[in-house]
Amino acid sequence: MSSLNHALLLAAQAAGATATDLGTALRQALVISGATPSTTDLNALWASFLGTQGYTSGSLNDRLYAYLAGKGYSGSLNDMLLASATAGDLFIIEYPLSFSALGMTGAGGIVFDSIESAILQSTGGAVAGNGDVIGDVQNVSGTAATITQGTGANKPTNTVTNGIGAITLGNSLYLGGTLADAIGSTSFSAIAVVYSPDIAGSFYPFVFDGDSLDYLLVENASWEFRLDNASFPAVTDPYPVARIVRIRGTGAATSLATYNLAGVLQQSNTGLQPGDLIGTSFKIGYPNTQKAGEVAFIMLTNYDIDDTLFTTIKSALVSRFGGWR
Repeated sequence: MSSLNHALLLAAQAAGATATDLGTALRQALVISGATPSTTDLNALWASFLGTQGYTSGSLNDRLYAYLAGKGYSGSLNDMLLASATAGDLFIIEYPLSFSALGMTGAGGIVFDSIESAILQSTGGAVAGNGDVIGDVQNVSGTAATITQGTGANKPTNTVTNGIGAITLGNSLYLGGTLADAIGSTSFSAIAVVYSPDIAGSFYPFVFDGDSLDYLLVENASWEFRLDNASFPAVTDPYPVARIVRIRGTGAATSLATYNLAGVLQQSNTGLQPGDLIGTSFKIGYPNTQKAGEVAFIMLTNYDIDDTLFTTIKSALVSRFGGWR
């Protein structure tokens, strides 16, 4: 196998492909990275992937060249492919994970991404370093919602581990805000990257407390999504542990799943769901007793994130947060 083909195979496998032959691995990696899986034709999958990145004009080679040049590579197309595959950014979706970049037309909600979001001690204030209090984190979803805490006694802290910051919760420590568009439980998606430390107790990566009390609860080894303060899907996962958490609410049911930071499914469960309004008022954390859980990423939206889109997002999260914990 040539050096280019070997690099492409390794890059595809790093993006989540499981195949050992190049063609199948590339097909898998392109679908994971956002290509529409409606064909097995490799060129069509490349075209679909490049379209998700905004490259739709010219021949396939022209679009691929422009995509790689946009990443800062130069030289011949093969030179750029080799450099990008070796660097590991050929198939990784561009950050930030804004709703528009993900094709989530009309989506409302928020995205906090500790790698891309500004983390400040107060609104318009100094950057929060390791151990500093947090009064404002940037919402990178593209919506206008803010995520703040103006009361000093209720500000969480920033904990930096392996170069990645996280909102560290605790007793009555939380950030909050109000969404422009209400989220209903029949069309609701939440994705979070959280760490449950080696401390007995509970914490709340997110809470909606306006129209009803709806939240993700991590309590010892139990991970639960509760609608109107009643438990629906729940799974058991050990602690201390870092997890990617996915919650999806549809008209029929709510599902909850946890993945390790390599993207491998750990636990999943599904429960029936009432027609309950989650609302607009949200918090990261909550004003009551909590242990020092950490939140490095959170997406809350009224958009139904299906399995294909979730795979794209999960791949990006693995690439960014895989070395966090």
